[in-house]
Amino acid sequence: MLGITVSLNACSSWERLWESEFEPPNAQSPAQRPGESTNAEGERRPSVAEVDTSGWSREKLFAYFNQLRGDGYTLDEIPRHLETSESKLPCLAEDQQLYRGTHVKFAPLRVHPAFVERLQKLELLFIEEAESFYGRAPRTVLHVGGYACRASHFRSMRISEHAFGNAVDITAFSFGPLPQEKTESVSEAVPKGIFQVRILTHWHSKGGALADLHQSFLRSLGERIAREKVFRVVLGPSHRGHESHFHLDMSPWRYVDL
Repeated sequence: MLGITVSLNACSSWERLWESEFEPPNAQSPAQRPGESTNAEGERRPSVAEVDTSGWSREKLFAYFNQLRGDGYTLDEIPRHLETSESKLPCLAEDQQLYRGTHVKFAPLRVHPAFVERLQKLELLFIEEAESFYGRAPRTVLHVGGYACRASHFRSMRISEHAFGNAVDITAFSFGPLPQEKTESVSEAVPKGIFQVRILTHWHSKGGALADLHQSFLRSLGERIAREKVFRVVLGPSHRGHESHFHLDMSPWRYVDL
């Protein structure tokens, strides 16, 4: 995964999404045609061939197939592109909530309520990976923001997922002292006191047991976030402009570049 880009982005045709990504949530019966499924009441849903998608936006197409795949998400149909350079950004400022973490403490950030469930799943991964590498969970997750009403830094006509509170940029993890009862169960390289692991500093090891440990933790964590599809977009130091952080968001399409 590291150094490899896996993309299913807004430029992909919906036919490609169908061929490579669609997995019907229900097993097909012999009477069902390809792409056909049933709802909770057992009623037949229209097959893909029966749905007229002419005139649909990219977002609506992806939202439709995400729903069929059992991966529907509240913000999928919101337009992600501006019509003109003077168009007003459709930010969702009033929909944001302050989030401080559920299983692990976050430095306070504002996100859309739909995004909170993803963060909660992410925290459980943080705990499992950190316990494995350091013998304890991180005390605080540090970041450089959730909601921010802006366009993409590198594509001025593309609306940032931050404008919907649908993204977070994680920069570092702070750890407290190792509990006394765990001192004999971790390697000598594990710090026993307080410390931080920073993506900008530790993604590339400069040599030494501690630097190698921090690098292994970050890379294992990044790979697992992508592999378990906690978020659809996972960007790290290999991606332009992301040398210092993990960018995680719930765009309607998938894109991974660690």
